[in-house]
Amino acid sequence: MTLEMVAARAGVGRQTVSNAINSPELLRPQTLERVRRAIDELGYRPHRAAQALKTRASRLIGYGIRSSSTGVATPVLDRFLHSLSEAADRAGYRVVLFAVAPGDDELTSYRQLLDEHGADGFVLSGTDRGDRRQGWLHEQG
Repeated sequence: MTLEMVAARAGVGRQTVSNAINSPELLRPQTLERVRRAIDELGYRPHRAAQALKTRASRLIGYGIRSSSTGVATPVLDRFLHSLSEAADRAGYRVVLFAVAPGDDELTSYRQLLDEHGADGFVLSGTDRGDRRQGWLHEQG
């Protein structure tokens, strides 16, 4: 399914379909409804990678997993990750879990996700006063 197919079904141009998805406030209510109906009828889903190239937003939120001393996940962590994923999904984001390198190389894992995949943000847990992640992420914007 392509954006062009949605545009043809709704009787509008590509840009109108793009506006319906990304800037619906720009469209008249009748036009927006017609495009949304075509999207639903065709089962169209925007290609996130293509959107990321245009908007420079990956819609990814990183969450670094530190290895536990026992090597066993807890029910609290399981419930937290499930809730985090649900909330991110409702907002149009995906959570990317990644292993955090221990010790001095901890920021390397964050840097890689930011540089290579353009993560839009991170969720931190287990923070303390000496946590370097907070300051480093603030510097990265």
